[in-house]
Amino acid sequence: MPSMKRSRILAIIVIALGTMTGVAQAGTISLQWDSVASADGYRIYYSTTSGQFNSQDYIQVGRTTQATVPNLQDCTTYYLAVKAFNAAGESQTYSDEISGWARPTVATTVHSVRQGSQLELEIQGSNFMPGADIEVDNPNIFIDSVVASPGRCDTLIVGMTVEPLADGVRAAEIGSVQLSVVNPDLVFGERNGALQVTLDSARFNFNRSDQTTLNRVDGKELVWMAGVFGVSESNALYDPDYDLDGDGYIDGADLSYVVSNMGGCWTGTNWTASDSGWSIGACAAELR
Repeated sequence: MPSMKRSRILAIIVIALGTMTGVAQAGTISLQWDSVASADGYRIYYSTTSGQFNSQDYIQVGRTTQATVPNLQDCTTYYLAVKAFNAAGESQTYSDEISGWARPTVATTVHSVRQGSQLELEIQGSNFMPGADIEVDNPNIFIDSVVASPGRCDTLIVGMTVEPLADGVRAAEIGSVQLSVVNPDLVFGERNGALQVTLDSARFNFNRSDQTTLNRVDGKELVWMAGVFGVSESNALYDPDYDLDGDGYIDGADLSYVVSNMGGCWTGTNWTASDSGWSIGACAAELR
């Protein structure tokens, strides 16, 4: 019986960890590699011990140069290597070995964060490596600190600033915000809508020219807004104090917040969606 010829299969395949895009799933590692001429497919071997692979723990793919290894344990270092195969058999040697944890995931909890606040949040999920970082897709939310819970890989304590903390600073845009956990090896997991930015209704009283109506929403707010109405952030006239929803435009949405609270005085206590904090009942008798 003739021996199996392997000369048409290259032995070394260059692979890279975590460069695939797509939906992150718990317990998976994604990788890609350079193609090998004459290969009919590839076998991706994985193990929790460096350099020790067996004939059972692998996944097999066809003529593709990327794959995702599923069903991996969380917070565990895995070692992976690839072999090519064709009708003549499997390559004799493995590719260069790589290692890493399964892709991080972010829990489905939605955290409500208000404009104009500094706070700490507990972000939960899985596979948060030591040194993991946080990124958000809102340029006016700043991550101040990221600290892992001692001895745990499923919780990060995140300090953040949600602008504006001062006048003249554009507010974080209200609405859903995507949050990503990025491990030191640059493999990341993300969650759309992990943060929900809410309006800072105390900002509705942006008129400061009349101290007698301080903390009251009235016609003076309309006069001030009229001078910049319709401009965007790229316009020299743009003033972020009037861009209440933080979307980069001073428009009808911002005007509606003022109009819907016209005549109200600031109660100083209410921040909920059902009560914006502005009430005629909170006004002194001479202002009603």
